[in-house]
Formats: sequence, C-alpha cells, structure tokens
Amino acid sequence: MHFRDQLGVMKNFLASEYTFNDGAKFSQQYAVDNSLNMTYNITFIKSYQENGPEQSWVYLIEPIHPERSAVYSTVNTYAYISGETLDGKGLNYFQLLQASNNRWLVKATDFATNKSKGFFEIELIKGENLPSQPIQEPEEHLSSDDDEGEEEEEGEAQIPEEELDQGFCRVPERWNLKPKEIKVCKRETLQATICFMDVPPEDAWQQIKHVQQNMKYDFEIRGMGFDKEKCKQKAGKFNLAVLQVRGPYRYKIKITYHSERIPPYKSLEEIHQQIPKLQYEFLTKLDRIFPIDVPQDQEELRSTVMNVRKAGVSNILGGLCYTYGQIYTKADISNETGNQEKKALFSSSPSRKSFPRGFLWDEGFHLLIICRWDRALCLEILESWFETISPNGWIPREQTRGAEQESAFHDKKFLYQDEEEANPPTLLLALDYLMTATSRSDPEYENMVEFLSSVEEKVLSWFEFFNRTQRNFEIDNDPNFSGPLFRWKCAEPCRDGSVMGSGFDDYPRAEGNQEPIAHLDLQVWMTLMVKTINQIAHYKQETPSPVFAALERKLMRALEEFRDPEDDIYKDILQDLSEKEHGVTKKVYNNHIGYINLFPLLFGFIPRESDALRMALGMIIYPEALWSVYGIRSLAMSDDYFQKGDQYWTEPIWMNINYLLLRAFEKYYKDVHEAPEISRILKANLVKVVSENFKHSYTFWENYSSLTGKGQRSSSFYGWTALIVLILSDMY
Repeated sequence: MHFRDQLGVMKNFLASEYTFNDGAKFSQQYAVDNSLNMTYNITFIKSYQENGPEQSWVYLIEPIHPERSAVYSTVNTYAYISGETLDGKGLNYFQLLQASNNRWLVKATDFATNKSKGFFEIELIKGENLPSQPIQEPEEHLSSDDDEGEEEEEGEAQIPEEELDQGFCRVPERWNLKPKEIKVCKRETLQATICFMDVPPEDAWQQIKHVQQNMKYDFEIRGMGFDKEKCKQKAGKFNLAVLQVRGPYRYKIKITYHSERIPPYKSLEEIHQQIPKLQYEFLTKLDRIFPIDVPQDQEELRSTVMNVRKAGVSNILGGLCYTYGQIYTKADISNETGNQEKKALFSSSPSRKSFPRGFLWDEGFHLLIICRWDRALCLEILESWFETISPNGWIPREQTRGAEQESAFHDKKFLYQDEEEANPPTLLLALDYLMTATSRSDPEYENMVEFLSSVEEKVLSWFEFFNRTQRNFEIDNDPNFSGPLFRWKCAEPCRDGSVMGSGFDDYPRAEGNQEPIAHLDLQVWMTLMVKTINQIAHYKQETPSPVFAALERKLMRALEEFRDPEDDIYKDILQDLSEKEHGVTKKVYNNHIGYINLFPLLFGFIPRESDALRMALGMIIYPEALWSVYGIRSLAMSDDYFQKGDQYWTEPIWMNINYLLLRAFEKYYKDVHEAPEISRILKANLVKVVSENFKHSYTFWENYSSLTGKGQRSSSFYGWTALIVLILSDMY
C-alpha cells in the first residue's frame, strides 16, 4: 500500500513533499491542497526482522486544517487498499474478516497461487473533542457595524448575503448538485463508509474512476456518498476497498499491515513515540553520509542548507517507483498489442509531479546520491535498468511501463520510441563511483566484482548498440578524418539540428543546409563507455580486451577532430551541403557556444597545459558567455540563439552539468591554478540559488534562470537538482 500522488489537472493546487524518507522503513510526507487550505500529514513506519520473512508496517493519515467558519468545515477524505497486479500474473484479492463502525480487518490472498499476502487493518480514529453543539447563526459570521471597513482575515470563508434567507443557510458542497436547505447550520457529524469493489485486476490502479462510478447523491448527508448496493462484497471477495470519511477534519486514518498474521494493535501514542527516534536516526545518517561544513555563526544559512539537504535526499528516495509493462516503439503504431516484451523497472524518477517514471539520461545522476545513501538499493536499481535491455542492446530512454504511467500522456504519440534512438549512458557514472568507492581492501570488494560480472555483458551489448546505430560509418574510410566518429541518430524532426535523444532537446546543433558529421557530447560519452569497459576489467584484476584497449586510444585521438584550430574550442563537426564537392566531405564547426563545448573538460579529456583548456576556462568565467551569478548557463548570452527555441537548453542553469563541471575541477584539474577559485565561487552561487528558491517555494525546480535566479519549469523536481546535496558535501 502506498500514498499515490495522483495530482492530475489539479496539480497546480496540490503539492506533495517528503520531509523525511530513508528509503527503507520511515517516511513523513505532507500533501497540501491549496484550494481547500488543507494539509495531510502522512507517516509510514515499517518494522521487520532482519533477513526474516515477516514484515509489517503502519500508515497514519492525519488531516490538518485551521479553524474556519461553518461553511468549509466539512471535507471528504478517501483512503484505499487495492490488489494491484504489478507483474501481470497475480490475482490479488481481499476477504473481510471483521468489521465495525470504525475498524475493518481484511486478509489478502493471491488467488493465482492461493498464497497468503498478509493482513490489513483499516481504522478510523475520531477526535476526542469534536464539538456537537449548533454553530452560531449565519448572521454572526457577517461583518458588524463595529468592524465595518476592517479587512477580512486572509482566506476566511464568509457566507454571502444571497445565501441567507430568514435564518436559512446553504451547506456548500464540492459536487455539482444543489444541496438541501436546513433551518440551522450545524457542524456535520463524522461519517465513514467503506466500499468493496471487484474490478478488473489490471484496472485496480484507477481508484478515482471506480470511486466516481460507485457514488450517488445522498440526501441524508446532503452530498455525494457511496451507493451501498453497489458497494456490497461480491462472492465474498474484492480487490479494491475505499474508505470515505466525511465531516469535520479532526480524525486520523490508520492502516496497519502484517505479512504473516493479524497485525498487533498499535495505538497513536505508540506511533507518535516512535517518530522522534526515527527522525533522529535519519538526521544522524544524513550528517554521516552527507556532512555539511557551515560556520556555526551563520545560523540562518546553516538551517536553510540543512533543510535543502534533507528535502533533496528524502524526495529523491520518495520518487522511487516500481512499474511493469512494455515499451511502445514506432513499429507498434499500427499494432495495439506492441512487440516489446513486458518487463519490470525499479527506478527513481525526476519528479513525482511532472515526470513520474524512469529516464535513462537522468538516472545515472540520481544514482550518484542513492549509491552513497544505500549501496544495496543502488545495485538493485542498476540491475533493474540493465534487465530492461533488449536483445539488440537498446535501453529505452524514457520507460513508460504499464497503463497507469501511460495515462499521464495526453498525446499518445510521445509513447512511441525509436529502437535506434540512443540516450546518454549516464549509468556509467554510477559504475565509476562504485568502483572508485570500493577498493580491493574493502569487505564489499568481492560482492562488487560479482555484481560487475553480472552486468558486464549487458554493458558490452549496450556499447555494440551505440556502435551499430550511432557511428558515422561513412567517415571511417575518409582519409581526412581520424575516427571512429559518432553522431546522434535523430528519430524526430530535428529543428536546428537539435536531437531529443541527446538529452539537450532544443540546443542548436546545426543551421540551414548543415548536417552533422559527429556530435561532441556523444563522442565523449562513447570514449567514457570504452574507458569504463576497460576499467571494469582492471577492477576485476583482468587484462582488458586488446580490441577495447586499442579503441580507447583511437577515441582519445579522435577528440582532436572536434577542436577548431581557429579558436581552440571543441565543437560539433558539421558539413555544409550547399558547399559539398562531389565525393569530398568538407568539415565545418558548429559555432554555438554552450554546454556541449564543455564535454571534453567535464570528463578530464582536455590536456592540462593546452590552449584548449585555457579557452574552455575562458568560456566558463566570461559573463557574456556561460558565467552567471547563479551558475553556469546552458548557452552563451552572446549567442544568436540565446533564449530561443523552447528556452529549455538555450539559457537556463541545469544542475547536472554544473555538478559535472565541479566534479571535473576536483577530479581532473585540481592542480590548474584557476580551478579552485572558479570552483569555490560556482559552488557558492549554486548553493545560494537553490537555497533562496527553497526558502520561498519549499521545493526544488527543474532549472533556474541564469538572468534572475528564479526556479523554472517543473516544481518538485527532486531528480538531478538534488545533486546540490553532493555539492554541499563536496562529493564528486
């Protein structure tokens, strides 16, 4: 059972942030409904025997609402348990064992295997001091002559004059049906109804739809309630149970689970007594894993960055998701069933609000945090991603698996991917970290060797996919080029040469009649991939394949093809079709300046004493180029394409590239005299922009304006923006 963030069309009015989440046994989350000015505090506590079969947990939902007038004192809350079939095989159903007015005990069984799945207890805990006396007459809520002209308290709900009729008042509802009139407005009594539904197993995730289908207007409660006839158990079993609680907000919903037996009763006092200890354990681990060095005399800054750190870790772990289904490709457009094998994916996600699924380009960055926090969790995620590789070595860049994730797409055309479209292989970053962090003397070394052996063939298959689909074979035999060279295969209309698969969606890559010969960022990724393959062999104390050892040397030499001799800046290689001579490919360079030009620097591939390094540093620190007081911008301010396109990768500051730059200064160029000072100032700027935005919005943003520092695009973006946690701790 989990709290599902189904924000839908109301997501601008709703927010759901974790304040604590350790990724294992404890979380606290606030779900805020701004339209109702109401918040739910949701606590999850798990207890289990280490390496034992028994598991249990409790979920506590606590509505929080400030006192208001009678008009908005009534709210509806729905809590559910569902027997969702995540792997497409199970038939998970419930049976009601016991029931009372405020407590329901059910047993879960997989009817496909007749295996018990444990026991759930749902309990409604009513507030002890709910007022039952009639509320004041409506006129009392209106301004009197004495306070005429005073401002209404912000957010205070008042009954408009037209609603008043000789002492009658209307009870407002959130449904489009006219409510009854009553003589006196009384506070609603708390009412709870549970609806048992037997729905198609593959459809059990659509709780909102099923709730609506089982509702009708109830004149007794003057609102929408469950249809009692529809909600009766069918054949003694059901796979969706929804509890509706309607009335004053002072109550709590507790759902308890045990895998083997009826859950032992846990009082609110017991739960609340556990919370401080679990919070302390989480904060202690945060200090140990991600230490922050902020002077004690800067208390306000220290408090802010510690909250930023806590939010970053809690919400990237809160974004973990398990999905099951198939990926749709362009070959499936005319085939509704699809031709891809159904597979599972356990992954983090960039944003539960806007991007609640796995993204290959993002995942490697997410894992740099998760691998440090929980090694076992990190390996499980990596293994899951490599299990999604197809027989031809393709790993889909955006993994929308299952009907629930598909439902987030209003335009279904975006579901279909091209099997020859590649995406940055950022999982290599996680592999590099794991090998660097686990030395041969480490007790975990043998386990790491075993893991690397289990994924090594998949990494090789992944390389072969890139080599087969992204390599420019036309250049291999051209004596004017030193290869091999790689270019992103464009699977969609490529405006200004932009390639979605590269991850830099609207970044300008070509103009007019130009077409790419080779893309610098992909060339660097391929060089890194071959280096990683050789690194795995060295780590396992084996001799790298002579083929890959030679290929690494070739790829390092080939990087010089990208250096423009006129200014010593590394650039994409293009050809101008309007000037093409018969049988001769004339090389030109892409003169746009931005993140792409930094790629050789990001991975330490520029020689330390070279003019190319001097030029790269100049691009970084020059304000008309990439430097801003908020971070390194994606495209030079002096570039003709600045702020054009979708203004996605043509102006903003992105945390992933800024992190890679700080990482490069620490790992590869620490002895270059300009690097420490650039790194120090850049770190301070990034920490400030994220912290200042967090103080005002209590969330992370997808990117930040290089002109104003304001957070932009998607809020609740705890994907690679959470790399600020590593930046705070100087972990590269």
